[in-house]
Amino acid sequence: FQYTGSTFAVCISLIFPGAIVLRDVHGIAKRKDKAMAAMMITLAVITSSIAIASNVMSSINGEVKGVNAVAS
Repeated sequence: FQYTGSTFAVCISLIFPGAIVLRDVHGIAKRKDKAMAAMMITLAVITSSIAIASNVMSSINGEVKGVNAVAS
C-alpha cells in the first residue's frame, strides 16, 4: 500500500495539474504557466523517486512503519 499511496498522492497533487496546463487545448497558458507546470512535473518525479526509494529501502531492511505496526 505504501507504494501506491505515495505514487497516487504525487500524481493527484503535482503531475495531473501540470499535465493539464502543458496540454493547453485552448492556447491560453502563457510561457510562465508552462514553465511552472514543467517544474511541477519535475518536482513530482523527484519526490516520487525519493518516496519509492525510501519504501524499497524500508522493505529490504525489514522495517515496518505506520499506524498498524506492531512493536516487538
